[in-house]
Amino acid sequence: MYSIGIKHNGLVIATYDLLGEEVKKLEVTTGAQGKRSVLSFILELYEKKFGLDIGQYGLNEYENEKGYFLLNIRSEDLVKLRDYKLTKLGL
Repeated sequence: MYSIGIKHNGLVIATYDLLGEEVKKLEVTTGAQGKRSVLSFILELYEKKFGLDIGQYGLNEYENEKGYFLLNIRSEDLVKLRDYKLTKLGL
């Protein structure tokens, strides 16, 4: 199992558990050219699942441990996340 998520002020506010197909894609991209492929895949997942472009975040804003990848989100992106969720709900 592998998860991606978002933290703000030290609290996890959103997570997504990768599906079997996504985990396989992640495992396949960790080969010889894996670093760039994994990063691209993670960027795509955050855009797809949370509606956020996380390409401008620095390494100090990520937590990458075995089984999960967390982003310490900025306040302005927290507002974007809220708006994305409300739009998705049709509000």
